[in-house]
Amino acid sequence: AKKFDLSVGSTYRDPAKNASVGGSKSSRHMKRGGAADFSGSPDDMRRMAEWALRSGLFAESFYDPLGQYFDNGRINKGQIGGHSDHNHLSLGGAGVNYFYGGRR
Repeated sequence: AKKFDLSVGSTYRDPAKNASVGGSKSSRHMKRGGAADFSGSPDDMRRMAEWALRSGLFAESFYDPLGQYFDNGRINKGQIGGHSDHNHLSLGGAGVNYFYGGRR
């Protein structure tokens, strides 16, 4: 986040909090360290989203203004919805503890 001048927003959410913010019932935010949301200027969020798509590090990368997103191993055209004011990144798999302070 620091590299892109972004702030870390939502990380772990318990199921009640996840429901209250309209999160998916299968949200990776409900797994400790499974996902994190980042916010900042539109230009900085775009730079991070472009980097995340190219990096190959993430199971999910959502930022609607980019017009494409990464989910389940595929780049998809369009918008996933609900991610126009923040970047959502998820490592998934072996990296699940990364955003919670664990090892990669």
